[in-house]
Amino acid sequence: VEISEPIDIVWDAFLDFNSYSKWNPFHKKVEIVEEGDGLEATVAVRMTVDMGPILGTLVSTETICYVDSARKILMYSAKHPSALRMVWLLPTADGSGTVFNSYDMIGGYPAAFSRGHIVGVVDRGFNAQHEALREFVQLKKKR
Repeated sequence: VEISEPIDIVWDAFLDFNSYSKWNPFHKKVEIVEEGDGLEATVAVRMTVDMGPILGTLVSTETICYVDSARKILMYSAKHPSALRMVWLLPTADGSGTVFNSYDMIGGYPAAFSRGHIVGVVDRGFNAQHEALREFVQLKKKR
């Protein structure tokens, strides 16, 4: 999705997990949490996701694997079903806007049995998220 706002503005809005409920139709709520204890603790996000009428609302805790704010890259993963999501932002050709890119991999036994439905819901959900992010940052600019 191409967004007419500068990359830093889009990145900051995308990483503002506490604001997701204001604009994101796919992730109804996102909380920053820790998984594990002590030195083994990792930062994660607990996401409440609308998976449609068949699967309903899903609450998933996903580990943040990698954040590179300089290059605008975020990766996080889930264990059940096995999933990896990567988001990266690039400047538009003229440098005035942002190209929002994402890639998802879903695996494991649960996904094998319902891959078609899950992939369709995830694809529609993240496309809606990307469009909503574009609208959100453009509305913030007008205020």
